[in-house]
Amino acid sequence: MSSTVADLFDAMAATYDDLEPWYEHFYARLHTILRAELGRVLRPGGRLLLDCEHRPSLDLAWTLASALAGDALGYGVKARDAWRAITAGRSLRLTYPGYGPLWLFTRRELTAMLGAAGLTTVRTWGLHNVTNLLPSTLLHRQQVPRTLAAAFRALCRLDARVIGTAPARALANSLVVLAVRAQPSA
Repeated sequence: MSSTVADLFDAMAATYDDLEPWYEHFYARLHTILRAELGRVLRPGGRLLLDCEHRPSLDLAWTLASALAGDALGYGVKARDAWRAITAGRSLRLTYPGYGPLWLFTRRELTAMLGAAGLTTVRTWGLHNVTNLLPSTLLHRQQVPRTLAAAFRALCRLDARVIGTAPARALANSLVVLAVRAQPSA
């Protein structure tokens, strides 16, 4: 990790009671940041709310289907890369349209990284699980057809009802993890 990032964490360390979501610009360094910095600068009892891309997810199945159909859905991912994203036993980097390269993590990997940083997972939510019945590339277009938008809104309502369930966490496109740093032993 660059000393600039470490210096930034050090300068703000005394103020951290809670750390809010860290998005895509941290993905390339998430392993390093979790292990070396977040557990170090978060106060004992402090909380981390982390939102990151998850695998496996239904959207990865759409990515593979698109690749096998000549990129009909516009994911821009080759079939072998989509298959690797679905079957890999570890985190991996995959380029998504409109986002650039994203790291995809399993829930087990996130729990291990947080544990290595001295953080304990308190709760995990799965976002965009039912909504992934629709390919994400269709929803990112300039003009979304009215019927597709209505279907998406209905699926969002269902998503909200199942967000904390095991199936939602298993198939979610994104995971939100609440973790806490342990209190020092007395």
